Amino acid sequence: MHRIDSVSAEPDTFGTGKDGYTEGDPSAGIPATATTDDWFNAVQEELCRPIEAFEGSLVKADNHQLMRVLRFITGRLAGANLTQVNATAATYYGIAVRERVPGGITPYVVAAGASGAILVSLNGSGGWYAPSAAGGYTGTFYGAAWSPTLSQWCLVGTGGEIQTAGSTASGWTKQTPAGGFSGTFRSVAWLEDTGLGTSYWIAVGDSGTIQTSADGVTWVARTAGSSYASTFRKVVCSENFAVAAGDNGEIQTSSNGVGWTRRINDAGSLTGVAYDSVQGHWVVVGNSTTIYRSSDGTTWGSVVTSRDNSLITSYEDIVWSPSFGWVLATTIGGGLGFALDLINPTTPKTHWPGDLNVGDYVYAGMTADHRNIFMTTTSNDGIYRSLAF
Repeated sequence: MHRIDSVSAEPDTFGTGKDGYTEGDPSAGIPATATTDDWFNAVQEELCRPIEAFEGSLVKADNHQLMRVLRFITGRLAGANLTQVNATAATYYGIAVRERVPGGITPYVVAAGASGAILVSLNGSGGWYAPSAAGGYTGTFYGAAWSPTLSQWCLVGTGGEIQTAGSTASGWTKQTPAGGFSGTFRSVAWLEDTGLGTSYWIAVGDSGTIQTSADGVTWVARTAGSSYASTFRKVVCSENFAVAAGDNGEIQTSSNGVGWTRRINDAGSLTGVAYDSVQGHWVVVGNSTTIYRSSDGTTWGSVVTSRDNSLITSYEDIVWSPSFGWVLATTIGGGLGFALDLINPTTPKTHWPGDLNVGDYVYAGMTADHRNIFMTTTSNDGIYRSLAF
């Protein structure tokens, strides 16, 4: 950013070296300040880049984007409460968010869990309804995800279960996994290939299982790198890249969902994966307060934070949102979330705002979009939401 610096700028308007504008005085031969293209471009980018970082893209017909960014900043500084938005008798493990469509009525949040339970909300805060799983499924769903390309939801779980539904998240259809797989799928994610290749659903789970599908119907078994045969716990995708993590400290990556490469094989169980779409950083977390970070998905290093202490027994999951940054679900006799600063990882961190006391809740699942964090818990059997503003 810079102040106007054209030859007709008014010198020192706001102090020494801080030029400004003048209307000029034709009678005295003083010209009005001429604007310059580089000044207008600087102002444009100063306004546009925060919007793009927060909302992803500029929308010509939307004149409220900057206001939302400013509300986000003030809301984040003030803190945001974690509020229970649903309470049922079921435990929900998988939860997925579809970004809002202005004026649309497509579902915003889908949660799924024990006893084949599925919950859908049009706004993420209320109006929950419970469509039936296909085929009377009574197992446990562990993973849920949304594909914007297919306009399709996907759920995975025990017994090799895969179910899909259209944008309304009703009328679920049972799909057949490859090779008669009957173990447990732990996670599912959509890999968007922007290089004109094939985009895939990726489902991971027990025995090093990786399966992909371009349409949610036909599934193909893929081979994990380095003959990995333990349990994958989580898979998360950015555009053109996927990261899967699991037991024995395993991290594997793929640029297409088909071929997989081992990046880390350490110890313990890695249960959470998240991607910062602004900075392009990946983070994987797990038990024993393990945190791995990568700026390219290929080279990984461990991170030690000031929150590593005897009270925290494990990191259960992590999400990233432009509204909150990195947010961890931790185990301290129960579930406690806090914001994590990975740019300065040894500085004090901020505990998650809201009433999450030690031992009150046990983490089950977590997801995020541009403005919300959603968390499912087991002990209160509810879904919680924190809104940035």
